[in-house]
Parts: sequence; C-alpha cells; structure tokens
Amino acid sequence: ARYDPAHRRAAEASGLHGFLGVPLRSDVRVTGVLYAYTRDRRRFSADEISLVSSFADQASVSLEKSRLAAERRLAEEALRQSEKLATMGQLLAGVAHELNNPLTVMVGYAAVLRARLPKVLSAGEAGVVGGMIQQVENAAQHCVRIVRNFLALAREHPPERRRVPINQVVTEAVDLLAYPFGVDDVQLSLD
Repeated sequence: ARYDPAHRRAAEASGLHGFLGVPLRSDVRVTGVLYAYTRDRRRFSADEISLVSSFADQASVSLEKSRLAAERRLAEEALRQSEKLATMGQLLAGVAHELNNPLTVMVGYAAVLRARLPKVLSAGEAGVVGGMIQQVENAAQHCVRIVRNFLALAREHPPERRRVPINQVVTEAVDLLAYPFGVDDVQLSLD
C-alpha cells in the first residue's frame, strides 16, 4: 500500500512484480533505500527479508563510514589552513615590526635633510636634491602604509560594523596590491 504508484507502474512495465524496500539509515535518519525485486508474483520470505536487511545494514555502515571519513578530511584540511593562516599572521606581524623601525628612521632623516638643504646647498642644487629626498620619503611612507596594513591584517579583531572612509580603504587595498600589479605591468589610476 505504501509503494509509490509511479514506481509500481515502472516496475511492472519491466516485468518486476515482487518488491522489497529496506531503508539505509545513518544514525536515526533514512539516507536511502535498498530495493530488491523479483519477476515472480509472490511475497518475499522471512529469510529473504532478513538477508536484504543485513545487506542494507552493512551498506548503511559503509556509507556512514565514508561520510564520516570525508567530514574528517574536510575538518583536518580546514584546521591545516587555519594553522597556516595563523602562522602567516605571526610571520607578517614580526616582519612588519622589524620593518617599522628602519622606515621610521628613513622618514625622520628625510625630513631633517629636507629642512637643512637650503642652508647647505645652493637653491638649484637644493631643488634637485630635495626632489630626490622627497622620492625617498614618499617611498618610505608608502612602505609604512603597507606595514600598517600588514599589522592590521595580522591582528585579530572581532567583526564590527561601522562607517569607513571608502577612499582610504581603496587606497590601502591598492597599496597592498601595488607590487603584484607592477609585476604584471598593470597600470592603475584612482579617481
């Protein structure tokens, strides 16, 4: 009586008349059905039902083992990835701190040199050397921003919602991607 009418018609059209369906279970939920058919118009015996039920139990155990093994592999891979990210964050923070001190010295000395230039050099020479010092200072400031971004990435912050200055976010993202863009000969302009 519980046999699906469409399934019954398809089975009968194939010459199958006797039917037995045994659930495949994972813990307490049904994950599938093991079907047995016969061309004879008869009922399955208790021994046949017991045999098909045993097969269904074994298939259920095998399917559950496979599912658990796949879940374990996924969990292990997620753990490995998480450990890699944690290690990269620690490495990134260490490198950023190591770079921060020399960059601070560079920015400071560039400012001192620019202030002393007019006293030491002629106006024409001071302009040329001042331009070079400005390039050094700009490069150092660029590195300082990258280091600041690295440190922000390495630190764990709880997620929060707040207003952000979108231009600053885009500029910081571009700073992080400047090297790969340069290597790939990508020119980027912000407007």
